[in-house]
Amino acid sequence: MTTLYCTQKLRVEMGLRRVAVDTRSAEAAPLLRWHANLLKILRRKVVLFTNDATLFNFVVTEVSREQIRNLAAVFEDGCRATLTTEGFDPLTIARFIGAQSISYAGTSNRVVLGVMNDLAFHYDVYLRDNGELTPEAVQRAVYDLNRMPMSPLQYGYSIESLRAALQEAPIQTP
Repeated sequence: MTTLYCTQKLRVEMGLRRVAVDTRSAEAAPLLRWHANLLKILRRKVVLFTNDATLFNFVVTEVSREQIRNLAAVFEDGCRATLTTEGFDPLTIARFIGAQSISYAGTSNRVVLGVMNDLAFHYDVYLRDNGELTPEAVQRAVYDLNRMPMSPLQYGYSIESLRAALQEAPIQTP
């Protein structure tokens, strides 16, 4: 089961007042744990997703409140598109995203939250410099920021961390 750990700002936008933490979410495979945050870039709503284990990240831009309330679909579509762009084969993508259920919880990892704050700054600067949220600019920002050295990864890249994790540990589905 994939767990999305959502910030309070995102939970409010989703219409979730309180999120019951699913006890199984803590037992989930590390690759199936993601943090999500709602940002505003160029006066548009943007959702940032970051994988807890690898710090692999992507953004979904110009999301409406209705889309945010169906965050599972936004996550799956954005993740699938990003992994396809990164050159992962469809079978790996299907195993990684799969038809698994998605649960929600409050944020739980301060390291990931710190990385997300840094990523939010970089996405904001990167996309503001471009001047608009075109799909090409967003795709380029995601590509570049997954190749930015990250101190929690001993200054490795999140894309390399994801590739290694997917090769070493196959996704366990219930």
